[in-house]
Amino acid sequence: AIEDEWDVSVVLNRPKRAICLELNHATVGGGCLVELGKHLANGEKMPELPQSSLYMGLMCLPSLLVLKWRPPVVTLPIDQPIRRYWWAFDNAKEADLSLRASLLFQVLDKVRHATGKEVLRTYLPIAFIDNIPGARNNIGIIFIDFHANDTVSSLHEKIQRYRKQAHATNLLIVQGLAGKGSGSSTRKGVDCVVTQVYLENAGNQDFLWSYYN
Repeated sequence: AIEDEWDVSVVLNRPKRAICLELNHATVGGGCLVELGKHLANGEKMPELPQSSLYMGLMCLPSLLVLKWRPPVVTLPIDQPIRRYWWAFDNAKEADLSLRASLLFQVLDKVRHATGKEVLRTYLPIAFIDNIPGARNNIGIIFIDFHANDTVSSLHEKIQRYRKQAHATNLLIVQGLAGKGSGSSTRKGVDCVVTQVYLENAGNQDFLWSYYN
């Protein structure tokens, strides 16, 4: 059963024809979430995920030297209720550019307009294969600055330029070098965190993800 394999609570909402899942993010990581989404969407195959590698992590550590930390300008008070917004995005991609960059551009552009910022500092959690014993949330992180004059093409180039950061940060997380509470402090250093999962949705189901800290 799914409750036995992962730290998950399952609730069936028959009137709404919905399945509600509550997951403990301290024990359920990115790879598990992707696999869970694959099953819920009746997908035929798992998306390709990177694998933790000591060698790759060490080789990619210099990619973190470009980071410049600054506090976010816009913060959400903890007593303010979460508001959910639904948007329909155009999933057409430009030639030679990834669909990921196209969808991410549309999301970041809406967030940037909502905050009124010229530069939106963000990070992208990248799920890694869950093959590390004791690693509860096997992920890496890519840090990017999204500017008002960015295009899908320039955003695609940034993802490619900084993708080594995912392996470098994964090494720090897996080896326990990131420090206790580093996740919370890292989120405070950016304007937004964009979590993306790519699934083949054979059943045309709707998915809603909410994060409670």
